[in-house]
Amino acid sequence: MGRRQQSQKQRRKCPDFRKGRCAAGRPIHPSADSPRPSNLLRSKKKIPVLSELEDLRAAFGVDEAAPSFAEAIDQALTEPEGRQAMAERLENLRRAEEGRKPRSLKQYPAPETELDLHGCTGVEAERLTHSFIAAARQRGVLTIRVITGKGLHSEGPAVLPEVVEQLLTELKRRQEIFSFRWERKAKQKSGAVIVYLA
Repeated sequence: MGRRQQSQKQRRKCPDFRKGRCAAGRPIHPSADSPRPSNLLRSKKKIPVLSELEDLRAAFGVDEAAPSFAEAIDQALTEPEGRQAMAERLENLRRAEEGRKPRSLKQYPAPETELDLHGCTGVEAERLTHSFIAAARQRGVLTIRVITGKGLHSEGPAVLPEVVEQLLTELKRRQEIFSFRWERKAKQKSGAVIVYLA
């Protein structure tokens, strides 16, 4: 048994230790002499819990007249200084967002994520592509790859490249994407399209 363990064992045998006092007669913990509600005097393993009858504000010494956080924010924004600070903050956020977006295709990174549409119908492909683009924009992704396939295993002409191209043309017109291009520069030779998000 080490020296430290021996001293702890001896202190536990001391009658003053059992009463919660050290050998000098002072409380072991500085808050042991402070008056506390009986329900807060718990062991170390239990968390103090206020009863339903006790007031939380009174327990923490909060003044009843103090406004809530939401009221304080509303009051600050009604003053001219608060309105000016909010306008400046919004302008800074807009500038930061504009500065983050590339202005030409050369500034866009390589595809960061991709969507494979093999086995989908035309309607499913359109819905999945649209939701995938929306989710990528929310995550801050700039470049994605949408794999449509070449239609080699389908009966008749390939449907998915046409459906995806129509959707991307519409999204570009609505400025939801910056641009798109087929991976091998021709829709017939490529089975994937690279989409650059706005």
